Amino acid sequence: MKKFIDKSKDIMGKQFVMIILLVLALFFTALYIGVLARPVSYGMAYSMTIEDTDGTTVDVSTKFISDEIMEVTGFDGGTSVAMQMWCVINGNKVLPTGKLVDETGTSGMTREEYEAEVESMKADPETWNALWESDQVGTINAFSLDSAGEVATCNGAIAFAVVMGVVTIVSIVMAGFSLKFYLAGRKTEGSQETTTEQE
Repeated sequence: MKKFIDKSKDIMGKQFVMIILLVLALFFTALYIGVLARPVSYGMAYSMTIEDTDGTTVDVSTKFISDEIMEVTGFDGGTSVAMQMWCVINGNKVLPTGKLVDETGTSGMTREEYEAEVESMKADPETWNALWESDQVGTINAFSLDSAGEVATCNGAIAFAVVMGVVTIVSIVMAGFSLKFYLAGRKTEGSQETTTEQE
């Protein structure tokens, strides 16, 4: 066991190993902070279960394709319905337009119509600012979406954050040990050189 520990110290104390571990630790730390700080978990489903007017429960998931498009899926145990809707994201606020994405314009809103509507909303700064305080606006972060008191949870982001948290901590600890062993090795080499010179 002692041989294994000594061998591990030798390997981790090498300069190139120490540099690689430090770079990995910085990378994972930056990635982890980015995941936690981002306002929206793009491509991941925010899920919740709501009760319909007739007493049946419906599983609803919302997935943000981009800052402009959200996909809402409803599943009642037998039928699944999905639709893409235009939305506007402003910081940690999201406003569904209530209009479907349709590039042809036959049963929904085209991109040109969407962009014109957003420009119209932004035309009056006072109205634009007041809009984000209204009840029709939801509050979002990487882990949850709160819309009119109904909270949807992004389980994928939570699982990813837990796994990434463990990986980040392990990478920081490994980099710390590697740096410690490297510095100890340098100190030992320096002492040996001094002893040799004195002899």
